[in-house]
Amino acid sequence: KQTVSRPDLVEAHDVTAADPTLLLHLKSISNTVPVPRHWGRKRKYLQGKRGIEKIPYTLPDYILATGIKEIRGAVNEDDAKASLKQKQRGRVAPKGSGGDVDYRVLHDAFFKYQTLPPNLTHFGDLYYEGKEFEISRRDYTPGVLSDRLREALGLPDT
Repeated sequence: KQTVSRPDLVEAHDVTAADPTLLLHLKSISNTVPVPRHWGRKRKYLQGKRGIEKIPYTLPDYILATGIKEIRGAVNEDDAKASLKQKQRGRVAPKGSGGDVDYRVLHDAFFKYQTLPPNLTHFGDLYYEGKEFEISRRDYTPGVLSDRLREALGLPDT
């Protein structure tokens, strides 16, 4: 760590590399993404997530506003009413789309009203097991105490 300009990048397994200085030089180049931590582990990636219940997917509001859910519901009802012979015929010679969708409404939904999910990773951030359970600390500023915390600690107002 003493011979490198960026000692924060040195990891325990870096010293076993054939050329550690070259490795650390490559790691210190800007816009490089680090190798994921699970690359050297015996356990398969994401096998620790088994048994965790997933929340069922819900359509975002901007897609629900298009009315696609009602159209798909009507198509599914028609499919449920169809006999076995009609279902087999539909597999052999399928018809066009399931329903009429106004493409202007779809365009507006995806290009005007679309909102990004709040928990996207930033460039260079890697996903690892359990990352979604971590608490985001981006809204806090070091050294700044809220009024509630000052009151709880018994500090005088400044």
